[in-house]
Amino acid sequence: MATRDFTPGTLDVMAENLDTNAGSFWDGVGDFFTKVGNCFNHYQNLNEDMSNLTDYLKNYLELEDMGAKEFSALMDEVCRVEKAHEKKVLTLKDRMMGISASLKQHEITLDEKAEQELKKKYPVVMPKEFKELQKLYEKLFPEDARYAFGQNGWSAGFEDTDLEWLNELLIKYNITDPKSICFLFAQVAGETHFGVAKVENRSENDANEKYKTTNGNKEPGDGYKYRGGGYIQLTGRKNYQAFSDFLAKEGRYDPKIMEEGAVYVAENYAWEASLYYWTEISHLNHLIVDENYSFEDVSDIVGFGHKEPNKNPPNYDTWKKPIYEELKGVFYEE
Repeated sequence: MATRDFTPGTLDVMAENLDTNAGSFWDGVGDFFTKVGNCFNHYQNLNEDMSNLTDYLKNYLELEDMGAKEFSALMDEVCRVEKAHEKKVLTLKDRMMGISASLKQHEITLDEKAEQELKKKYPVVMPKEFKELQKLYEKLFPEDARYAFGQNGWSAGFEDTDLEWLNELLIKYNITDPKSICFLFAQVAGETHFGVAKVENRSENDANEKYKTTNGNKEPGDGYKYRGGGYIQLTGRKNYQAFSDFLAKEGRYDPKIMEEGAVYVAENYAWEASLYYWTEISHLNHLIVDENYSFEDVSDIVGFGHKEPNKNPPNYDTWKKPIYEELKGVFYEE
């Protein structure tokens, strides 16, 4: 077995070399963990940047109410910009500026595109405008709003297909002016308690007495049969007959309109009878748009107006006028 000769001091030299190498080793380990720590901090900062970026986008672009589709499209855009710069070290400011600039290149924002699509579907009255009616009811009558909307109020669960159909009717009867639409919704909300009372709530004796000769009533029982029906409360034999004749000319003759009166019209033609009255019977659409009639003037024609002698609530000042004042900012500005 070979042996190694040790000269004096050999052990001291070996010990010194061992200390030196061990120091270098531990220095290397320290550097490694420092780099690992730096990487961890980098990714932590990156996550914070992306979180801040998301908050920024929501605030800067006001996207709180953005739908799922639009938000998904926006996130695709964010990812595209991030991918284009993935090999670069970007600050949060760089990221925000890059994404904002990319979005601003388009003439129409995602919100505006969505608005345009909705406008094609609802050219006259948008869902958000119709929902304001429910909010208004809850504001004016919070104690019974839940009960009313559990019944048959149109400001409750108005389906999209129903709103599309209502838009078609508004166009058919040429009710497209914002002021006329505002007056119409304020009137029907006031007349029917926001769509809950589609038939006038009056006893048979009272209705027959009050409407004995109103609007062409002539037969016994006409007052009750042709009492207020539909959202505008179409009243009187003459008006029901006019609506029936109009539908007949369109090939939609329905004998039950005259046979059953208010209850039947309320259940089957609540909106259309109201819009027919607005345009064809009272000519309110023309008077509002072309003659500049005020809401007070219109209320006096429809009923429950400011000239009526009833001073006890609910009356014009405590009911119809507040509804109109609230809706005015939704549909048009004076």
